[in-house]
Amino acid sequence: MQGRIGLAVLSIALCATPAPGYVGSVGEVRTADCQSGQDADIDVACIGITIPPQTIDYNTAFTPQVQVRNNRYTVYNVPVRFVIVSTSDPTDTVYQDTTHIGAIGYNQTHLVDFTLECTPDPGLFTMTGITEMPGDTYPPNDTCAKALLVREVDVATHVSSPGTYEEPGLVEVAVRLTNVGSVPAMVPRIDVTIQPSGYHDYEENIVIGVGSSQSVGLIPWVCPAGCHETCTAYITYSADMDHSNDTDIVFVNPTGIQGRVEIEHYAGMSLTLSPSPFTGNVLHIEYGLNRAGAASVALFDISGRPVLKRSLGTADAGRVSLDLRKLSAGVYLVQLDDGPRSSFQKLVVQR
Repeated sequence: MQGRIGLAVLSIALCATPAPGYVGSVGEVRTADCQSGQDADIDVACIGITIPPQTIDYNTAFTPQVQVRNNRYTVYNVPVRFVIVSTSDPTDTVYQDTTHIGAIGYNQTHLVDFTLECTPDPGLFTMTGITEMPGDTYPPNDTCAKALLVREVDVATHVSSPGTYEEPGLVEVAVRLTNVGSVPAMVPRIDVTIQPSGYHDYEENIVIGVGSSQSVGLIPWVCPAGCHETCTAYITYSADMDHSNDTDIVFVNPTGIQGRVEIEHYAGMSLTLSPSPFTGNVLHIEYGLNRAGAASVALFDISGRPVLKRSLGTADAGRVSLDLRKLSAGVYLVQLDDGPRSSFQKLVVQR
């Protein structure tokens, strides 16, 4: 009789202690809790969002990653969901993905990687990671959340030197980068080429504060006698929002000003292009002259070769439309010319 009582006590003690490491089927956990005949309590918590960081630049691609912890017994195939919604419009879901993790033991943590890549537009968002284990008995720690700020970056490029007119000899090469965005910027790379002379140089990792400019000096260029060169400066910055001002071009010659890519203002002369950047078929040009008389508008490619030319009326202002559907993607120069003066505007064609 005493032996039977001792055996019963031992059996109760064994049943009251869950056997560690029993992994059930998908989305389950099993223990040796034979008193209740039920599965043990489940508590899988989302404890943090590790990717992305709270602040990123525009056009930064990432695959989210969260960290989860198992506070109870070994579980298998835990479903975890990740959601990104706009803070200004919570109904706007910009990302949603669900993945599963394998076995995770008691008090273990696990990094959960998602498969879908995300590149949000600029703005403020809320990121949420959610463990969706069936039977989880403590829902308050199933969710972890963090704000996400996608910053607007915009850096403009301007060739300071060489100018449109250069004497033969050694010429300084310099580019001014201006941060016109809303956050500090670090431009990964600025390149300058001068053709057909074959010049090329670059600088990397230029830091520019908001509203500030940074002058970048490169190796000098030898301007040949009688040169007709095209100097092109461009930045490589995938996070930049407005690529229309990433490139600047100067046509260099020994006899006088041919033109610049940016607008050159003269008294009473104006030139406006739309749409810009150009993505459609028809370019609309509004112009104003400092006097009535004959004038023309012309289009040049990046090397200075003429693409088309259109005569204008004799009025001192007007509007003209150009059919550019056959124009390839690239950077072009639009010239408004009234004889003694010209005004130039850069046109970026995107296809």
